Amino acid sequence: MRIGKWVQGLVCVSLLAVSACAMDEAAKMSPDRKSPELVLPDRPRLIGDWSDALPVLYGPVVACLNAHPAPPAHAASVVRDGDVALIIDMVGQNNSFIRCSIDLAGHREPVMVPLAAPPERIGPFFTANPYAPPKSPVAPGCYLHFPVVDTTGWQLGWLTYGAQDRACKTPS
Repeated sequence: MRIGKWVQGLVCVSLLAVSACAMDEAAKMSPDRKSPELVLPDRPRLIGDWSDALPVLYGPVVACLNAHPAPPAHAASVVRDGDVALIIDMVGQNNSFIRCSIDLAGHREPVMVPLAAPPERIGPFFTANPYAPPKSPVAPGCYLHFPVVDTTGWQLGWLTYGAQDRACKTPS
């Protein structure tokens, strides 16, 4: 009799574990947890423009921007670090420069390291909603802003490019 109750208890625990695993698997597949499908705007083309990969890299980029200690932050440069990580150079609201390292799968927290100088490769900037895109330090209108939306038309952020106007060049 005692062995039967033990077996019955073991079966119940096993069923609970299988049920919990199935629920966990369903949560991973929930549409709320998937990255949105981005639609990139018509925008200027730059050599080495990292934003072409933004639809694939959106999740890790936003995770780093959200971890920046001086929001709103703007991603200035995104470079793959092998097949498993990204290096994202960011500029914060207080003009702080921070490098974020994050794995592409999002399994660990972003690692933030302060930079003493601006990132070497800048542009375009990506700013995630709800924040406004950066303002030009030189003159109004020197940055061109392009909305980034998902397939439903929901705006997810801004891509910002420097205008090629003579008035926008910083004096040497």
